[in-house]
Amino acid sequence: MADFETVTLTSQPILYVHRKSAIVPEAIGAAMAEAFGTLMGFMQQSGIEIAGAPLALYRDYNEAETVFDVAVPIAAADAAKAAGHADVKAGETPAGRALKAIHKGPYEKLSETYDAIMAHIGRAGLKATGPVLECYVTDPDSTPPDEFLTEIYFPIE
Repeated sequence: MADFETVTLTSQPILYVHRKSAIVPEAIGAAMAEAFGTLMGFMQQSGIEIAGAPLALYRDYNEAETVFDVAVPIAAADAAKAAGHADVKAGETPAGRALKAIHKGPYEKLSETYDAIMAHIGRAGLKATGPVLECYVTDPDSTPPDEFLTEIYFPIE
């Protein structure tokens, strides 16, 4: 069972790449890998440093597909460097109250933590609002999947 905490998120500047994917873990993983590759390549070319853990903002989903942004926090001064880029855009993360849960384990099992979060939101009489934010605390290239840490934030009223 996941532990939950109510937190207040502060907005932070990000660069992001917007994508859609079939709602299948393999398809989401492939779309995210491609989008992060685009984002990291742009940042390297532009001399932009990452100012925090990579993240994803899940904007919408249905039974067939999900719409999301992969993003990285940056210094506010670097946001203008994305102007005019075809894929990379500048923005900010959402601010406000959120329910936080920490998922430990492979990304393929994130749905178990999501189920627990949704059950908790229902029991607590909360209302989820806005995009769900996943923050990837550990580096999947250097961490075993069973040790992955993902912070999940559900904006709430």
